[in-house]
Amino acid sequence: MIDVELPPLQALKGKRVALFGCGDIGVRLARQLIAAGALVHAYRRQPSTLPADIPATACDFSVPATMNGISQTTYDYAIITLTPNRHESDRAAAYRQGYLTNLSNILDALSLASLQKVFWVSSTSVYGQNDDSVVDETSATEPLGETGRILLQAEGLIRQLGDKGCIVRFSGIYRDTHRMISKLRAGELAAKVDQDYYSNRIHVVDCAGMLGFLLQQHSLGVALDKVYIGTDCTPVRYTDLVDWLAESLRLPLDKTSEAKKPAVGSKRLSNHRILDAGYTFVFPSFKEGMRAIAQQ
Repeated sequence: MIDVELPPLQALKGKRVALFGCGDIGVRLARQLIAAGALVHAYRRQPSTLPADIPATACDFSVPATMNGISQTTYDYAIITLTPNRHESDRAAAYRQGYLTNLSNILDALSLASLQKVFWVSSTSVYGQNDDSVVDETSATEPLGETGRILLQAEGLIRQLGDKGCIVRFSGIYRDTHRMISKLRAGELAAKVDQDYYSNRIHVVDCAGMLGFLLQQHSLGVALDKVYIGTDCTPVRYTDLVDWLAESLRLPLDKTSEAKKPAVGSKRLSNHRILDAGYTFVFPSFKEGMRAIAQQ
């Protein structure tokens, strides 16, 4: 596990923070908050899989009856990081249940009057641009696929909260392993793609770092925007990325096959809003992130 010490969140001391979902991003954020003296509580289907130092309660967000205790506790902040329903084989249905229905149930269960801010983790798949254009928070949201449209619907529930809602749209999240590095080491990473395209990504360390930064800023009295894009500073074309990887790891690309462009469009996501707010990326580009993975 790539373990990076993020800046302390001292302004969160004594604040009550609820984490809904609490997967990899949530665990990293929880540890930051607990270290700062925040009163953290996580809600997820199987809390037994969480580290022992994170207080947690079992909840099935698709079953409101399991969430009755949530409204009995007042929180200053709620961070909601959900995933598709893994028990549903139909992808659109999995997204509708995992994001739209579950978010609605969480918002119904929360005591909204006491909350200062609700942070909702969404995705840059709500942008459908396919022309290599620069995309920021003011750009049109016209998703290419049904799952993107479902996420946009879920964002609508957060917008209904007015100033209490904050949407964070992460691009392609990568962690301590990366399928491209694995495929390259196996001699299976294609040197070409049927249609070259821009891809955008963010390391999970910076996902947690960004959320912690926004929490800290709000606690310090800084007014937040309603939407932030979470992505690193370097959009990169597929061919440039695989060429750099192969050269850095001194491994050959598979020149006999051609990758297929994923149905995510081709755009250059801008992170200027979060940079202008003062956040400093741990992994400002794919190069730093991939090097850290390769050196493990």
